[in-house]
Amino acid sequence: LAALAGQGAKIIHVGDYDPVGLYQFHKLHELCEGKVSLHMPAELDGLFHRLSNRKLLEKEGSIRLLYSLRSFEHPDVQRVISLIDEYNAGLEQEALLLPY
Repeated sequence: LAALAGQGAKIIHVGDYDPVGLYQFHKLHELCEGKVSLHMPAELDGLFHRLSNRKLLEKEGSIRLLYSLRSFEHPDVQRVISLIDEYNAGLEQEALLLPY
């Protein structure tokens, strides 16, 4: 992917909106020198409200990842972290496939 990004390919990360998914985006963003965007649907707030899952934050490793991601100064990541904080839950990307 880094080679494709270097050639101008547009890479969009559509992962889970939880600490693990955000960490995966962070690593991909670093490897591709910032040429990756995080998919941010307009209805993300509503999806968190309706479909977020607290179990996605139960593992100790998830809490550590969330803590470390707070220093990643990417506006989309910080927006998702604010939703995670608000709902005390994460959102699996499969929610994007459901009719809204």
